[in-house]
Amino acid sequence: RRFNVGPMLAARSTDGGQTWSYTDAPPSWEKGPHGYTDLAADDQAFHAVWLDSRRGRSKVRASQALHYAKSTDGGESWHPDQTLDGLTCSCCWNTLKPDSSGNVYVLYRDKKPSDLSLGLVDSDEQWKYLSHAGEFDWQFEGCPHIGGGLDVQHDGTKQRLHAVAGTGHPKHLGVHYLSSEDRGRTWSPAKQLGDDSAIHADVAAHDDGRVVAVWDMMSDYGLAVFKAESGDQEIGRAAGRERV
Repeated sequence: RRFNVGPMLAARSTDGGQTWSYTDAPPSWEKGPHGYTDLAADDQAFHAVWLDSRRGRSKVRASQALHYAKSTDGGESWHPDQTLDGLTCSCCWNTLKPDSSGNVYVLYRDKKPSDLSLGLVDSDEQWKYLSHAGEFDWQFEGCPHIGGGLDVQHDGTKQRLHAVAGTGHPKHLGVHYLSSEDRGRTWSPAKQLGDDSAIHADVAAHDDGRVVAVWDMMSDYGLAVFKAESGDQEIGRAAGRERV
């Protein structure tokens, strides 16, 4: 196969990773490769997303489709997979993040425009598209290889989403931080992290209010890892940045 890639394989361990055994893989389609997989777990299930081309060649360049499957027996078997979005970027990583209510958020690179999109699979495995995490209106026909980061923060009954989004839009180059107070329906204004060379970002949030974002960026010594941190539930411009 092209690039020596093939169908997804799955394995599970019941002894803390000392030994592994192969199990059923999440995808039902095995006629081509699966890529840009993410796996997440909560108290009820394992969740998996990936890209593949089971829908055939699209008229839109550098595109595939996003698929999802769920396992409720510790990864031994998987519920029938489903297509979440039939037209996505073909080569940007996807991010899964469960919340405390059995829902799982999916952050992925969309097409037309090529901004990061957010959707949610609820506990009944029903998909709902929510929004773009950053309204950059980036129209790109190639493969940027730029994903994003997402985390869920709980404050009592309130839920806050934190995201970092990379974009190649000429007016918005680099990595940007955003937050949402309404479960991903709307987002705060994007705040640039670092300079226009920033790329490959991730974000983590703790329920105590701490939020940390990391990204790659050019420095005097070449490409380096930088971070910004806040203790009050949101990264602002005043948080500053430092090299890790």
